[in-house]
Amino acid sequence: HTRGFSPLFSTASMQDFKDATKVILAVEQAGLGMPDRDYYLEQDPKRVALRKQYTEFATNVFALLGEKRKAAEEAAKAVLRIETQLAKASMSKVDRRDPKKIYHFTPLADLEKASPAIEWDAYFKKVNPQPLLALNVAQPDFIRALSDLLKGPFNSTEWRNYLKWSVVRRVAGALPQKFVDEDFKWKSAL
Repeated sequence: HTRGFSPLFSTASMQDFKDATKVILAVEQAGLGMPDRDYYLEQDPKRVALRKQYTEFATNVFALLGEKRKAAEEAAKAVLRIETQLAKASMSKVDRRDPKKIYHFTPLADLEKASPAIEWDAYFKKVNPQPLLALNVAQPDFIRALSDLLKGPFNSTEWRNYLKWSVVRRVAGALPQKFVDEDFKWKSAL
């Protein structure tokens, strides 16, 4: 997050919807490698095929990073499983357009209680050393589900691969040509 990546969730400054004289911090859902939650959840043939292509893209990139083919395939499958869980917890595009549905002014202490697997106080001290008492939690259900997910079914290797993937997929266009080619092939499929 301190380097501009947004695995799992993102933070941003926003106008306070209820007091236009204030700019507040917002915590929002994030962490998906495909454009929208529906790419993970819809079962139409096109989305199913895109998930397969996305997994192949991730497998190829992990292989380019030096993983043996079997390990690259396992890493890519774990990424898709993690991102699918994030998608299930994500708010739809339509709901995210409604300001009333994405405004949840929350004291920091309440955020910490709602999502205990995330050390919010330490996080905010690292990314923003200014004192923070309250913020907008745009999708509280997502943050609660994320906290549960962090305590849940994925092991540390799967999380490391997800985090590695979150960075590499964002910078693939600036890496050696083989990464650029894989990134282009994936983006052309979209």
